[in-house]
Order: sequence, then C-alpha cells, then structure tokens
Amino acid sequence: MEQQRFFEMIYQRTGLELTLTQKQIITSQKPVIQVLATAGSGKTTTVVSKIGYLLAVDQVRANQILALTYSRSSAKDLKDRHMALLGQQVQAVNYSTLHAFAFSVLRRVYARKRQKLSLIDSEESTLNKYAMMADAYKKTNGSYATKEVLDELFSEISYVKNARIKPESYGAKTTAFLKLFTTYEKLKVEHGVIDFDDMLSNCLLVFEEHPEIVRILRDQYRYIVLDEAQDINCVQVELMKVLSKDAKQLIVIGDDDQSIYGFRAADPSYLISLVACHEDAVSYELGCNYRCPSNLVEEAKKLIVNNSHRLEKGIESSDQRQGIIERVPVIKSGAQYRFVLDGLIKESPEYLLDTAILFRNNYSMVPIIDLLIKAKLPIYIKEPVTTFMNHWVVKDIFMILDLIEDRYDLALLIRVLPKVRIFVTKEAKARISKSQLSGSAFDFLKNQLSGKARTALSDLVYEMNGCEHLEIPDKIERIVTLMGYGEYMNDRADRGNYGRSIPQTIVHGLKLILDGVSSTQQAREKLQSLVNEMEQLKYSKKGSGISLLTMHGAKGLEFDNLFLIDLADDIIPMKNTHFEDDLLEEERRLFYVAVTRARKQLKLIYPAHNPSRFILEMQGKPVKQAKHMLINAPKGKVHADFKRTGTFVTGYHELEEGLTIIHQVFGTGVINKIVKDDISLMFGDDIKVFSLELLVDGRLLKK
Repeated sequence: MEQQRFFEMIYQRTGLELTLTQKQIITSQKPVIQVLATAGSGKTTTVVSKIGYLLAVDQVRANQILALTYSRSSAKDLKDRHMALLGQQVQAVNYSTLHAFAFSVLRRVYARKRQKLSLIDSEESTLNKYAMMADAYKKTNGSYATKEVLDELFSEISYVKNARIKPESYGAKTTAFLKLFTTYEKLKVEHGVIDFDDMLSNCLLVFEEHPEIVRILRDQYRYIVLDEAQDINCVQVELMKVLSKDAKQLIVIGDDDQSIYGFRAADPSYLISLVACHEDAVSYELGCNYRCPSNLVEEAKKLIVNNSHRLEKGIESSDQRQGIIERVPVIKSGAQYRFVLDGLIKESPEYLLDTAILFRNNYSMVPIIDLLIKAKLPIYIKEPVTTFMNHWVVKDIFMILDLIEDRYDLALLIRVLPKVRIFVTKEAKARISKSQLSGSAFDFLKNQLSGKARTALSDLVYEMNGCEHLEIPDKIERIVTLMGYGEYMNDRADRGNYGRSIPQTIVHGLKLILDGVSSTQQAREKLQSLVNEMEQLKYSKKGSGISLLTMHGAKGLEFDNLFLIDLADDIIPMKNTHFEDDLLEEERRLFYVAVTRARKQLKLIYPAHNPSRFILEMQGKPVKQAKHMLINAPKGKVHADFKRTGTFVTGYHELEEGLTIIHQVFGTGVINKIVKDDISLMFGDDIKVFSLELLVDGRLLKK
C-alpha cells in the first residue's frame, strides 16, 4: 500500500486528520524513536497507526512485531484499537504486557525441562502467600501481623526486587524485613512457585544464562514498540535493553508527567535512559490535548509545572472549547457522597454511562457504592472492595459495639481499653489474670483499678449507658467523640504518618452505610450484604454503568463527566509525601492523570477545612504550607467538659464575643475576639488564637 493511500484510509475510518508530527512518527525509518505524548494527545492512535504502517506500507510480517505495555487493560486497548482501525493481522502481532511476555519466556524454559511453573495465589497453586507469611511473621517477631502489616511487607519485597536493591541495604519499615524476605524466597522455592515480580527478575536470569533464547527472540521480534514507558522499572529496562539490542526499530512512547507507579520502583527517568545510549535516536513530541476542554488543559498545566523533575514540553488544547470545572467544598465527609448521588439521580442513562467517580484510595468507594445500589443506579467496578470492611477502624468500632452489648466479656474489655485511652498497669494486669470473674467485667475490673484508670473506666461506663436506645450511627459518633476512640484513631494516624482524614473518612462512610440500623448484629449483616452485592457487580461489563475507579485504575481511560472525591490534603497528596519531593511530585502526577480523564465536566469535591493543595495549584494559587501543617485537629486528650455536655457549633453565625464555649482539648472558655478567620478564646487567664474555619468545620467547639 502506498503512503498516501494509507493515510487516506486512516481518515476514512476514523474521521481524524493526522498531524504532521504524527505522520513523521509513523513514517520514520530511524532505528530508535522516542515519543513524548501528553495526556489526550492521540498517543494510542499514533501507536496503532505506526504498527499498521509497518504492516501495510513497509510490508513487515506481523509476527515480527512485539508491542509491549504496562497493564493488561492497555494491551487489550491497543489490540482492540488495532482491530477497529485497521482490521489487519491483529492476531499475529504480539500485544502483551511486560509481565505476560516474561512469563511466556519462563514457561518455554520450564517446558524444556519438563517442569511445572506455577504462580503463587493462582488457580494452579494451593499456596496462599498471606497465610504463609502470617505464620512466618509470627515465628520471627513473636506477634501476629495484620493484613495491613503484610501488605506493607509484600510492597517492600516487591520494591526491592523491581529496583534491584540488595535487601540487606534496604531501609524497610517492616520489623525483621531481611529475615522475612529470605524466608519468603525460600518458601517459594520449596513449593515450586513464583510471584508476580519473579516473572521479570527470573526472565532476566534466563536471558543471562541462556543466550540461545535471547538470539531466538531477537531474530523473531525485529520491531519493538514500548508503550507507557514512563511506568517501567529497573528490571524492565534491563529486559528491554536485551530484547531490543539488534532490533531494526525500537519505538518508545510515554509521558513523564503521567508516571504514577513509584511504589513499584517505576521511574520516569527510564523513559530517557532507555534511548539515551543510541546516538541516532530521534525524539518527537505530541503536546496537543484533544480530549479535555481548553480551560481544563490550562488548569492541568498550572498544576503539573509545579514539579521540578520533569521534561519541558508544550501542553496545549486543540480548540477553545470551555468545559465545566466545579469546586465543591463540603463540611462533613458524608456530604460529598450525598452531593454526588443528588447530581446523578436526575441524569439520563446516557449521561450515567459516560460518568466516572474517582478516588485516591479504594476504601472510599464503599459508601457511594451503597448509596448508588439503594438508588438503583447502574454501576461498574473492576472488583469487589474489601479493604473497607477489613480496615482497622471498622474492626475497632465493631469491637467496641460488641462490648456495649456484652458487658461480661473481660478479655474483650481488656482489648478495648487502650483504644479508648484507658491504660492498665502491668501489676493490675497480673492481678486480673489471677482473679476469677464474677458478674460484670466492668465491675470486676473497676475493683482491680485505682486512680485515673478507675475514674476513666467509670466515664466509659457512663458513655456506654448513654448508647442504650441509640441507632448504630449515633453509637459510632459517641464512640469516636465521647469515649476517646477519636483521639486514639488520630494518634494512630499521626504515628503512621498517613493523615487523619483517612480514618475520619472511614468513620463517616461507616455511619452512612449503617444509617437506620439499630443493632450490632444487623450492622454486620448489612456489611456482609453489601459485600455480596459488590461480588455480583464484578460481573458487570465495562461501560455498563457509572464507573467507580481509583485514580490509578483510571489511567488510560476517559469520560465525559468526572467526579473526584475525598480531596483532602492528607489523602491526595498522602500525608507521608508532604516533605519528600519525589513522593510529592508523584502524588501531583497522579492528580494530573485523574483530572485529565475528563472530556466535558470535572467536579472536585473536598473538605472545606482541608482542601488538597493540588486544587489550589490548578488555579495558580500559592500554597501556604503552614496552613496544611496546622489544619488537623489539635492533639491532646479530649477534655471532660467536652465529653459530658454541650452541642456542637456548626456555623459561624452561632458565635459572638463573650459567648461561653467548650473546646475539645482546652475545655470551657469564653470567646475573646473574632477577626476575619481568626478567633481568640480565653481559658482562665490564658488566651489562645485558632482558625475559626478549623474549629467549626472540624467540630472542635461546643456551646
């Protein structure tokens, strides 16, 4: 096929007139081509057209082309677009993820040896890595590991492998990491299984030990396309270098502004280093965004230029179309779910099918899933979300709810005490273990305690008695605000350095889900029913309803209507990234990826007292870091006056100079002065100044 005829065919089938740069990329005969493609710039059309050109014009055999990308969804999208656009020899072109390609190489080697290759946690393996390592953790550290701890362990193991770091030199958070790492690797060998990361590292070992396999692959794949190159890690770079050494053409496409997998050791610098060693490499830039309206492109640009470690590139809009960008501050976390539901319930089925709700963390999905199910709106989720039900906040709250209903379980009471800020001495615990329980666990324990602990236990009983006729959401509110659990929850978040907004969002979501539920047993049944409904939703087809996705899961997708929720400054960016430039820049890239999924309208929903700094950056506003450092509720034990009396102040209009108020930490005081957003409170002879917005929106004042 002639070149001109090929481009005419592309236009006839798509209605798209390829740009001069796209045509240069497609027709280039250079051995190494690098393409820097910004969000919405027609990257996939360019990649598929390039492969089509190789087949139709250059007469390259389809089985000589290897098209690699980061995720299964991206590989499938490339293959589907190829079929839709060209409909030629799509089955013979090898569209694959890097992991799947590496696994196919390993299978070939194992088949030669007549050995079975099994992937841990797959249908072929009976081995569960969580159960295996929970046992190893107990033997190593003498304590049980929560799923949260094991998730951290596996994340660190994965990072070490993909970054090719020696485990003994890695500064892991997990206790006894080196020993657990060694145990994990040994157990896999003993059971004859590999994990997801082993696909890559073991394939690299095969390349080093079997040069004949490398020769076969190089002879077969003369044309290699690497898509989403910004997301590759050290091991993948080495694999690509081996595969592409003698390739007739290597095409590397990516955007460093969309590199969002640093936790898997991905590094956007590899996008450059992979082609840097080729003197005759040529670089092109696709900088025009055809997806987003011009005002969104401009705001996204204002956001991403705050990253200092990025390649300079032009980001512009293809037209002057203005989209809807709406910023929605909410006082309470639960209000954001209601806002989304109220906005969706009145829309047409066509609108809903092209709508997505994005979250930084998947636990945020559960309350909105529940509301959408109740409203009988169509939903699409990739897989059931169990992280919410297994979160430590949910488990703790149910533990306390159980204790409210059963006052005779001494073991349960002992477990609950530190979560409500009651601490028992070792001596008291020793006395308790030797005593026989008779009657109420509270009465028994009270006789074993003295001083502050005994008084605190009496306060706890008082608050629990007040729960007798309350529904579950009101009991949860009492647990968090009056029984001391809120203080424990915030302290744990502070120690973990991941921000108070996360557990607070879990609490608000749980209360919303359990609205109208009156007993703990009914609450458990409600959550299990929701799990079952989500299990059924996994069979829904993509595009069959409102898409609920994490920001990571939305990569490569686009929607007419986009809602982003939970945009608190310790959720996106995560609190532990605030003072680490590399981590903060990745969080900014993640937010950039999220907002550039929108074709027509974008709604950003955030807590009024703690907005994500990225929302301000999109508007070109300077971020006052001091504000973000002080935005959380003050630390300290909840004052007894605050526990026992008063109603929450919910609006500025309720406050005036001279009014007696109760502060969560400092107790009873008087309003001294209100000046704009500052309020000074007098506690005896002591005057303290606070942010008015923070005190009211954070529910830190009563009257």
